[in-house]
Amino acid sequence: MIHSLIFSFLIVIIYCYHLNDISSKKLLRGYLQCSRIPLTNTNITIYDEEGFTSVTNITDKNGYFEIHIGKEFNNFLDGYFEFYYNCSKYYKNIYLDVKEGRQKNDSNIHHGEQVYDYGILDPAEIDKIKDTID
Repeated sequence: MIHSLIFSFLIVIIYCYHLNDISSKKLLRGYLQCSRIPLTNTNITIYDEEGFTSVTNITDKNGYFEIHIGKEFNNFLDGYFEFYYNCSKYYKNIYLDVKEGRQKNDSNIHHGEQVYDYGILDPAEIDKIKDTID
């Protein structure tokens, strides 16, 4: 009887620890393009709000990036992305507030992970649209 009670107590503690461990993980994802052409092997770096801590990943052949942030880095949500935009006539560093991402629910993502989707980031296309409006 006492063994059963201790075992049940341990199961509850392990389950609570697991929930705490996954409860605040973040996934930041999107695509980086240059005039609708994927930018491959481009470093995407996210910094915390002070700019002291960073996490970097590289875009794949489709220009897709994912950055996983653990709960110990929750202050990244007040931070910013940085990437060098290696696009014809647009060779420059681009900065983007992390809060610009759209929070999504994705059934393919690990339970408890919050997803911030940035869609397609293509500053060259934005400038072309601005030129047609002006």
